[in-house]
This record gives sequence, C-alpha cells and structure tokens, in this order.
Amino acid sequence: MRQPYEVYRKYQRLLKSELSLEIDRRVKISHINCRYNKSVSLEGQPTIRLCTYGQKVSQSLDVGELLVCNNCKQARECSAYNPLYKSREEASAALSLELKDPAEKNRKFPVLIALEWVMDNTLFELKQNPPTRRHRMLRWVIRKTESLLIRLESWYRSIQ
Repeated sequence: MRQPYEVYRKYQRLLKSELSLEIDRRVKISHINCRYNKSVSLEGQPTIRLCTYGQKVSQSLDVGELLVCNNCKQARECSAYNPLYKSREEASAALSLELKDPAEKNRKFPVLIALEWVMDNTLFELKQNPPTRRHRMLRWVIRKTESLLIRLESWYRSIQ
C-alpha cells in the first residue's frame, strides 16, 4: 500500500501536468479556440463548427452565409482568427475559475478527483507538514523490517 505522501506527490505531479496540458490546449492556435467559431447542430446532422465572423450571434444564425471551420489548418490561415485567450496567464485564470465548480472539475479531471478522495483525510496534514527525508527513511526501514519478519515467520513455520 502506498504511503500518503507518495499519493500526494503523485497527485501534485498529475495536477501540474494536467493543468499544463489544458493551458497549452487553450492557447494553441486552433479552430476551437477562436472567438468566432461556434458549434451548431442541424436537424438530424452531427454538430458542425462554423465561423461567425461578421455575424450577430443569436439563437438563429443564417447558416447560408457562414463558413465551416473545423480544423487547425484553417485557423492558422484565417485572417479573422481571434483567440479566446491571448496568454497563458489568461488561460490559467479562466481554468482556475472553471475548476471552482466541482462538477466541471470532475468532468475534466476525474483522476485528480479520485486521488483527492483517497487523500481526503491526510491532504490537509500533508500540505501543512510534508514528510522529511528522515520520515521517508524511517518508513523504508519499517517496511524492510516487516518484510524480513514475514520471511522469518514463514521459514520458521516451514521447519516445524
């Protein structure tokens, strides 16, 4: 079984990497990250992404005058491309605001939620007082001693 500090370290690494990947995704030049790109569902058809540049966005769009914009190559070549987030800081602030909602956090990062649930009782303690090298060494010695005692006990039972 993993020690609480090991789970917490894994949580920290995953949190950092997942948030970094999400921020990178948000600042990447992509059709999804354009302010003018909207997802529209037509009757009986799958949703498509349309460029609404120069249109008033309302409930009913005149789809006859809109362009389909559904790949990153189009976004890179588009002169009307306007990113949702101009910097990593903006994307990070928007992401932290979104993650205040537990349902959204659970939808985007279920593994992190699971680790938070596992660490629920020890998370606060670990943040306040992380284990030192001495603590880790002591736990290692205890684990090795336990495994040695288990081997000795099985050996002792086998000779009886």
